[in-house]
Amino acid sequence: MSKRLSTFLVGMVIFLAAHNSGWAQTNDWSHRISGGTKNWLTSWMGMCSNPIHVLKVDGKRFENVRGEKPFYLRIPNTNAILFAVDEKDYSITLHYYDMGAKEDVAFHTSNNLLWGRNIGLPEDEWNEDMVDVAPGGEIILITKWIASEVKIKNCVYLDVSKKEITAIKRFCYDKAGNLTSERDEPPQN
Repeated sequence: MSKRLSTFLVGMVIFLAAHNSGWAQTNDWSHRISGGTKNWLTSWMGMCSNPIHVLKVDGKRFENVRGEKPFYLRIPNTNAILFAVDEKDYSITLHYYDMGAKEDVAFHTSNNLLWGRNIGLPEDEWNEDMVDVAPGGEIILITKWIASEVKIKNCVYLDVSKKEITAIKRFCYDKAGNLTSERDEPPQN
């Protein structure tokens, strides 16, 4: 076998090994995640009905997803996404979906969490949902909104390894952005 052919074959083996092992993977999940809105038959007949937001991740279907397209947020410095589902019993389920492991970790809560309603809406400094990672690895869900000229920031802490909500904190700020109060709320898992 010629040296050129053997070099080409070795190069192809390395390329294929790297591609299949994840070295060449990107964070383009568009072929694995899709979302849309489903309307009931009654809406086509002129009757009032609410559309249902649907998110599919790796073939798994989630209905009553909060927010607007894309219906999820990427978690910084991870290979995961987070989204919220309104359940039929009025509870809320937060879903941490690890895109690498294809694993869904669900956090069920009866707490009246606001997080997720602003996903996909135009950005606004004081009307948005965000997600961050704490130095200890906990996932922080942040909701910011304005109520009666008071700026409120709600933080929900998730421990993925324990599969539980560990804390809920609420911070209130005046118009100038000064912290006026801070409150811990009991997590309801």
